[in-house]
Amino acid sequence: MSIYNLDKIFRPGSLAVIGASEKKGSIGYALMHNLQEGGYKGKIFPINPNHPEISGLHAYPSIGDIGQPVDLAVIATPMSTVPPIIGECVKAGVEGAIIISAGGKEIGLKGREIEAEIEKEACKGSIRIIGPNCAGVICTGANLYATFANQMPLPGKMAFISQSGALIGAILDLSLKKQIGFSHFVSIGSMLDADFGDLIDYLGNDPDVSSIVLYIEGITRARKFMSAARAVSRVKPIIVLKSGRSTAGAKAAASHTGSMAGESAI
Repeated sequence: MSIYNLDKIFRPGSLAVIGASEKKGSIGYALMHNLQEGGYKGKIFPINPNHPEISGLHAYPSIGDIGQPVDLAVIATPMSTVPPIIGECVKAGVEGAIIISAGGKEIGLKGREIEAEIEKEACKGSIRIIGPNCAGVICTGANLYATFANQMPLPGKMAFISQSGALIGAILDLSLKKQIGFSHFVSIGSMLDADFGDLIDYLGNDPDVSSIVLYIEGITRARKFMSAARAVSRVKPIIVLKSGRSTAGAKAAASHTGSMAGESAI
C-alpha cells in the first residue's frame, strides 16, 4: 500500500485516544498529556465509556459516538479488544490508527490470531496501521506527540524509525543531552500494516526530512524495503542498525516483536 493514507497518521486533522484515562501513570493518561502539552492543533476526542470528561475534554463511549470526522485513532486498550475497535474505526471512516497495545505475534499463536482478526477488520476499509506493540509516533512539524514517552525531542530534520520502543526512549534522552533535533520518531512495532518500506517512501517525499535512521530487528517485505531504500538513499542518507545478528540477539528480537533473524545480508 506504500504511502497511501499515511498523512492521516503523521498529519491528522483530528484524532481520538481510545483508552484515554485520568489515572496518572497509565498509558492513556500519558497519551492525553503529551498530545495536549505538545501543542497539537487539531481536535482531540478522548474515548472511555466510564468517564464523561478526561483532561478537560468531553469523553465519548466509543468512536462511533463522536459524530464528527476523525483522521487518526490512537489505541491503548487490551489487545483482545482491538479487533472490534478497528471495526468501529472503519465504520466511522477513520483512515489511520496507531495501536499501542501489546500481545500480538510476539506472544505466539494466540497473538497471531488476534493480529489476523485486526487485519481482517482493517481490510473492510482503507485504514492504515502503525503497530501493534509500539510506543507511538512523534511528528514535530505537526506538533503531534502521540506517544507515552516521558520526554519530547527538539525539532530537526532527522527521522528515526525503530522496532524497539526502549531504544526510542534512549535516543530521545541522548538527543536532548546533545541538542540534536528530529522531525519524526516512529515506533513501528510488529508491522501488521505499515512497514519500513512504506515509511522510507513516505519520509523520502517529506521536505522536512533530510536523513533517516532505522533500528531493524526483522524485515517483513524485503523486496519492497530494498526498492524504497535504493530510491530514497539517492537523495537522503539512510543509516541502518540491524539487531538480531547473533544467536542471542535473534532470540531477543523474536521475543520482542516476533521477528525472525536472517536479513543481515540485506
